[in-house]
Amino acid sequence: MTSPLELECPACGAPAPVSALPDVAITCSFCGATLVARSKVEHGPPKAPSHAPAATPASLTPAPRTPEPIPARAALIRARRIDAVLLLAAGVLLGRSLVIAREPMLMGTVPHAVMVGVLSIVFGLRNLPLFGAVLTAISGALLTVKPWAWPIRSYDSHIFSPTSETGLFYLVPGALLCLAGVVLVAQRGRPEARRVTLDRFWPLAACAVPVGIVIGLRSVPDRVVRDRVTSAAPAPATPRELVVDWAGTKGEIVGGGRVEVSGYGDGLFITLEGTGEGGTWSLGPKRGRTESTLTLIRQPVLELLGARTWRELEAFVYPHALHLSLRDGRSGATPVPAVNLNYTVGELLRAAENGPVLFGQEPADPHPHDSLYWPGGTKRHIGRAGRLQELDYVLLTHPQPAIMGRRLCPGERTAKGEREPDVTLLLRQTRAVIYDRRTGASVHQQVFDPSNNCPLVRFGGSNREQDSYPPFQAIEAWARTLVRS
Repeated sequence: MTSPLELECPACGAPAPVSALPDVAITCSFCGATLVARSKVEHGPPKAPSHAPAATPASLTPAPRTPEPIPARAALIRARRIDAVLLLAAGVLLGRSLVIAREPMLMGTVPHAVMVGVLSIVFGLRNLPLFGAVLTAISGALLTVKPWAWPIRSYDSHIFSPTSETGLFYLVPGALLCLAGVVLVAQRGRPEARRVTLDRFWPLAACAVPVGIVIGLRSVPDRVVRDRVTSAAPAPATPRELVVDWAGTKGEIVGGGRVEVSGYGDGLFITLEGTGEGGTWSLGPKRGRTESTLTLIRQPVLELLGARTWRELEAFVYPHALHLSLRDGRSGATPVPAVNLNYTVGELLRAAENGPVLFGQEPADPHPHDSLYWPGGTKRHIGRAGRLQELDYVLLTHPQPAIMGRRLCPGERTAKGEREPDVTLLLRQTRAVIYDRRTGASVHQQVFDPSNNCPLVRFGGSNREQDSYPPFQAIEAWARTLVRS
């Protein structure tokens, strides 16, 4: 009866169990090389009697083999190159995990978690679950603790709760990655190849992973890296004046940085970019600190709009200047440029179906029931278009779910002579509701039959069906009968 021995493969160094019988061909379980166990003495004294024990194989030499498409050595080199690329990718993902955890508003957590999970699966398939477990554990831990260690901020220093919908974009992928790390730790690779695998991987990991981490950190936009360098630098002894060169509602800060003003929601929306973290800003009664990437400032202005007319909203100027004091020493105030708030206020008035929409403390209306605003109409102002605090009604339209009929609208020819596809018009009734702006109550409503006019704007893609337009003329005529002239 023979006893198995274990020698090292001369091709890759992996342990190879062999039989005690000499000249028996075996295959290396790691690199696939064909080997033959030879006796220590191949040309010694005459053979021992048949009752003597067989010679013990003491060396392992590659067997003569037929030419192969890829030699074992070449296959091993190729495998190491693949391993180096995988380790480099792991380092890049670790660097990105640090960036995502550190930045207050940098998202993309779900695609990042998917990439980490896929790479960990690849490590597991290559008999390296330990490396996959380390990658998922570190990335998952960073995403999980991010809402507490580095709170998610929005607008002007508003902090999202860790259990809010935004916080779940970090908690759920982070928890899943941590769970995947536990599964990978529980996985076991082939015992006979694990030692050689780790010996082969540690030198590659020591080189490739740090390089990948640096690449992952540098994959942040250059402006972010510049902001971090700026915020880390000490402020100069002599402060500098902050100057903004405005072009419309966009401005370039001399020395680096940008600022943009727009209307959004119930007021102004100011975006600071490239100013670096550690600085301060103030706008009227509001205060805050600048962030490393984007600083978002939201300033409600409804109380300032009540006494203004719709025409004055086309160039609304906020009465307070924007004060900035950056960490690099630049400091100063800049006036906020004029912004068109017509569309912003019009969209805000749609909230009248949910409750009152007021412009601060409104005085009594000297001309009641004489003005109506229709955000989606071809003619938005019906009746007198005076001051915003004198607006009485808001008209909103809602398409009904039932389809009353269909009409085929043939496609027209384009400028290139090509014929557009036909469109099927879904005829739906429209329910028009008039709301009292000051109370949010529904005061009048009526259902109108659909308009069978073919649409002027046609949507592309595979969907060739469109809803019919509201009967604008009929709705406008009905609304005029309810508003005093």
